[in-house]
Formats: sequence, structure tokens, C-alpha cells
Amino acid sequence: MKQFFKRLRMPSGSGQRKRTWAMVLLTALLVVAVSATSVFGFLKMTGGHAAVDTLTPETAAGLSVTDSAVVNRMPYSVYVRAAVTVTWQDSSGNIYHAIPAEGTDYSITPQTGWQKFGEYYYYTVPLISGDSAVLPVDFDPLVTSGAYTPDCEVFYQSVQALGTTDDGNIPAVTDLWGVAVNAGGTITGLAS
Repeated sequence: MKQFFKRLRMPSGSGQRKRTWAMVLLTALLVVAVSATSVFGFLKMTGGHAAVDTLTPETAAGLSVTDSAVVNRMPYSVYVRAAVTVTWQDSSGNIYHAIPAEGTDYSITPQTGWQKFGEYYYYTVPLISGDSAVLPVDFDPLVTSGAYTPDCEVFYQSVQALGTTDDGNIPAVTDLWGVAVNAGGTITGLAS
């Protein structure tokens, strides 16, 4: 048995060791490069603003979501937006690949304080620290029989309400989300 393993071993010459160490070093550099690119990509995507939370199902950092409200848990006011995704789902949670049709398979109505601009529902005024807002939409499945029924999932994102871009003349929410904000701080639509 010893002879079998000896035959499978790589030669232990100096050249082989150098190649092995070169591969280990190259792999380590590649891992560091990919990690650094991901961090810098995030910072660039968010404009370098640390107070931006990413889209996550049902909750976002700094927000908590109950059955009836979105609550700001941050120590400052934030703007909140929500992406709503509707899919066909069975009782086991399996998702069917077709997309339900709004108006035929389900209806969605924005709740008080929320408006849809583009692909997102925006809570149009800053949500003060500790305050809550009703959920963004009232979802009503119109098809309730069969193996699959419409299911609604909401993804939230928040950005600090106070603050401007580096040059000081554009609100951070306009810079990051592309929405217009009036002098009173209310989101009025997509920026032109």
C-alpha cells in the first residue's frame, strides 16, 4: 500500500513547491480582488452614503414590519420605498413560473401616504424615528381556487431623509432613487 501512495505523490522538487506557492498566492490575491470589488461596487452603487438600506424581503435594516405597519427603528428620519412582487404560489410555497395579471388574478390598491412612481411604491413623506406607516398596498387575490393562488411579497428600502449630495444642491433621495422632492420634503414623483 505504501508504494501505491508514493507513486501518486507529486515530485517534491523546488520547481513544484514554487508553483504550488505561486498558485496559493494567486488564489489569495484573486479572493482579495473580488472582495474589494464587491465593497467598492456597493459604495459606488449607493453613492457612498452609509445610511442606505438594501432591498430585503419583509424587512430592511432599520425598519421593522408588522402585519399592519412599517416602523422606522433608525435614530433619524428616513424615506421608504417598496417593491411589490406578485407570483403564483401553491399551499407548500412552490412558485409557478407564470406571472399573475393585475385586475384579473389580483388587485392592488396603494394605502394612505403611499404612491406608485415607476416600479416602486413610495411613502411620500419622511418617516420620523419611532413612527410607523401603514403597509404600502392592500392586496386582494381575485383567484382563490385551484392549485396556485396569487401571493404578494413586499421588499423595502430606506434612505436617510436629511442630507444632500456632495455638492449640496440635490437631496440624497433624489440622487439615489431619482425622485423629485418639494420644499416641504414630500416626494412628488420621478425626477425629470
